[in-house]
Amino acid sequence: MNVFVPTVLIALALRWVVRRDLDVLQLSSWRRPWLIVLAVVVQFSPAVTPDWARWPATAIALVLAFAWLLANQALRNPWLGLFLVGLAANSLVMALNHGMPVSADALVRAGFPYHDVGNGHFYRHVGLTDSTRLRFLADLMAIRAIKSVISIGDILMLLGLGGFLVSARPQGASRMVAPVAA
Repeated sequence: MNVFVPTVLIALALRWVVRRDLDVLQLSSWRRPWLIVLAVVVQFSPAVTPDWARWPATAIALVLAFAWLLANQALRNPWLGLFLVGLAANSLVMALNHGMPVSADALVRAGFPYHDVGNGHFYRHVGLTDSTRLRFLADLMAIRAIKSVISIGDILMLLGLGGFLVSARPQGASRMVAPVAA
């Protein structure tokens, strides 16, 4: 999904403007940081793995991401909670359809004149058909400016990720500012 990189960059720029820090990027301040690092590595591994390993890698990346969110109290942070809901929506529709269903019409609206959905982004997409389960959760919305098609789950994840990056306080961060000596 091409919208994650701009979302992260905009959120980090906003964080810098609002808070003048990027401490959210210090993995050592989070509980079990290795989970999220491993999730990202595994998320990208299907690009270089054999066909049989792509779905197990996807499942492992999702489990690792869920584990990191829960370890960092995602349900207490409304932004991580929103991200978690989006991730769950995408996971559910992918599990029910053996891949993320993508609308051919949305692909055309996004600027893809022809696209083999089965060989799409990390080989995790399937074409949207009449038999697609939970169609409303599929990749249906085209964003021509960045040549991408997204789902409701993606929107929730992006809002959650953006809000989290702007507002998060790592677990080790102090909640109070030291008083200024008079």
